[in-house]
Amino acid sequence: MSAQITLIGNVTADPELKFLPSGKALCTVNVVTSKKKNVNGVWEESDTTFWKVTVWDKAAENVADSVEKGTSVIVVGTAAERSWEGRDGQKRTSVEVTAQKFAVDLGRAPVKIDRYNLAAKKPSAVEATEDPWSKPFTEPAEDFPF
Repeated sequence: MSAQITLIGNVTADPELKFLPSGKALCTVNVVTSKKKNVNGVWEESDTTFWKVTVWDKAAENVADSVEKGTSVIVVGTAAERSWEGRDGQKRTSVEVTAQKFAVDLGRAPVKIDRYNLAAKKPSAVEATEDPWSKPFTEPAEDFPF
């Protein structure tokens, strides 16, 4: 069973980027979330949860290049419970998130976006024409009657 989830938290370790034999990129990121409440004028954290987040394809490469331990992030994805048997024979469960969207929380820190991939795109008809506003203004050669 999976459910839509939004996480707002901090990355607990640098992301791990791997490539499958097919060439598909896979990035694993650990994110911690917690509630904050004001108790007698002091902010306290409670209900701390650690999440394993998986990101695929080009987004995986972008996350690995852009995020590091301590980065505040917002993740939108699907959560699914996974069960397995540990080495000690005990049944274990964890909730893992597969991210559809992964972003840096700009409310906490500025981000510089590298647009190097946009240069490879084909220019549109508007972009291909000369921009009339890029030239400095010059007076018309004719003398107008007003």
